[in-house]
Amino acid sequence: RAAAGAALAALAVLAAMTTATGGVLGLGLDIRWLQLAIGVFLLLFGVRWLAKAVARGAGLKPLHDEDEEFAETRAELARGDWMASWLIAFKGVLLEGLEVWLVVVALGLHGRAWISSTAGALAALLVVIAAGLAVRAPLQRVPENAIKFAVGAMITAFGTFWTLEAVGGA
Repeated sequence: RAAAGAALAALAVLAAMTTATGGVLGLGLDIRWLQLAIGVFLLLFGVRWLAKAVARGAGLKPLHDEDEEFAETRAELARGDWMASWLIAFKGVLLEGLEVWLVVVALGLHGRAWISSTAGALAALLVVIAAGLAVRAPLQRVPENAIKFAVGAMITAFGTFWTLEAVGGA
């Protein structure tokens, strides 16, 4: 129940952020400022992911043992630490949702396509859940570091585009 409550709380925060962003744009804020903020945040996320993946690939940072980390987290939660389980679920949903929010806001900027961007994000969520359930076993064999490198490259590319778009370079 703690995880479900935390996930709902994080989704509520993301919904409030989406509403606030739409309200700010409705007040007439120059879209370029929001594009710049989104681009910079995407760059920060992406470069961080890339740096960690490169460091792990080069042997400068140890590779994660996902099974071990999952077992440790599960043991901690089994000890009855309700607050820890709530925070872990909240952080996970909020951080992953924040990346999606940044992309949705960025794509919704042109043509004020808020409804279609939000609907697309929700549809993508359902597709990802279904695909994840369908291909869970093969995905477990893909090296975590390769996935993180690919995601970092994509997020950095989005961030570069939106930052350059905001400063007039794209």
